[in-house]
Amino acid sequence: MGSTVQHDDPTCLESCTRGKYVQPGSIIGVDQCKDCSLGKYSNQTGLGSDNDCKACPVGQHSNQTGVTHCQACTVRGYACPEQSIDPTACVAGTYSDEPNVSSTCKVCTFGQYQDEKAQFKCKECSVGKFLADPGSFNLYHASEFSCQTCLGSTYNNET
Repeated sequence: MGSTVQHDDPTCLESCTRGKYVQPGSIIGVDQCKDCSLGKYSNQTGLGSDNDCKACPVGQHSNQTGVTHCQACTVRGYACPEQSIDPTACVAGTYSDEPNVSSTCKVCTFGQYQDEKAQFKCKECSVGKFLADPGSFNLYHASEFSCQTCLGSTYNNET
């Protein structure tokens, strides 16, 4: 834990409420307590700086200051890495199918693409087409045009 502010004078408040902190050496009063910043929270009292506030964990976010807990990232197609302020929409070529646990969006894999943002699954290349990239780079999976026609005597009968 970081710095804890303590005072010997019994007329002073002991510490700021949860979700807030006060700089060491300050006289604690209602107007001296500062909110933990966006993407952070505190369920403890006695914090001495914003660095003592905890970052929202993976799968959670906080778009308000001074909170005592973060909100779950509950929408598929979005991700919440650590210290998220708001859920982040998955970009084209990626998806997120796991609300509450996703720190990043996943890149579509072999034979799949996604040409829209904020999606929870990828689209399959049509019959007779393929996409050979295993999911190494999202731009390779960001358009149906990334699916290539099977050549020669080869084919793909799956969608």
